Amino acid sequence: NPKRFSVVHVDLVGPLPLSNGLRYLLTILDRATRWIEAIPLQDTRAETIVTNFFSGWVARFGIPQTIHSDRGPQFTGSLWGHLGQLLGVKNLFTTSYHPQSNGIIERFHRTLKTSLAARISQEGESWVKALPFVLLGLRSSTPCIPGSELSPLHLLLGEAPRLPLTLVNEGERLPDKKLFERLQDLKHSPPRVIPETSSRFPSAVDKLKKAEFVFVKNIPIPPSLSPTYLGPFKVLKKFDRVFELDFGQRTDHVSIDRLKSAFGIRDILPSFGEF
Repeated sequence: NPKRFSVVHVDLVGPLPLSNGLRYLLTILDRATRWIEAIPLQDTRAETIVTNFFSGWVARFGIPQTIHSDRGPQFTGSLWGHLGQLLGVKNLFTTSYHPQSNGIIERFHRTLKTSLAARISQEGESWVKALPFVLLGLRSSTPCIPGSELSPLHLLLGEAPRLPLTLVNEGERLPDKKLFERLQDLKHSPPRVIPETSSRFPSAVDKLKKAEFVFVKNIPIPPSLSPTYLGPFKVLKKFDRVFELDFGQRTDHVSIDRLKSAFGIRDILPSFGEF
């Protein structure tokens, strides 16, 4: 298992809708803690990537030992390679036969886009303004790694941060003493990364059975950063493959194939929309 901030994954997101001259995101993820950075960019030139990786990551967290990326020209070019040599970093790339080897950050991209779209839909703000709020929510989510009680924010700060109640359930915070002991354990032995398919963890259907609120998938598939899911909506009744939901002025039955559980949002009013 890697030490904290020793193995990172990098990737690019975009093009996104133009906002303040910005169209892309440089995403950087620490494998051990799942701490994530998403840095807005004007373009994806190699010079832009190198400059922002150094200022947005290295200057804050130090030099990693290994960087995983895809085979995009920004990461296989001479400038990125020269940065690796200068810093003493080992660059690893996905292969044509196994592009999923950088899947850890690609899965994050799906969550990031969904969260951004939801924030934009609810608040009517640009993705650049929505990004800090979305990142705070992702960084404070627990567990960050299967088998761990701590979020990326806990692991970074070494203590439980104060957060808006809509982002974290206060009842799930660890007592300070237990948190400190757990953090010390993780410092010397980071949690083992367990495949997502492990039977130790509940499936999406199991989560839905416990959910009081759900998101409904938007059909047909919307353009980038348009809401992929609408809601959240309150669950009125649960059947085997169908849930009855409260859409404000009406109720309707929706297949569970279009539903995603929404935990920790009791105080957020549903955004009613056609689906």
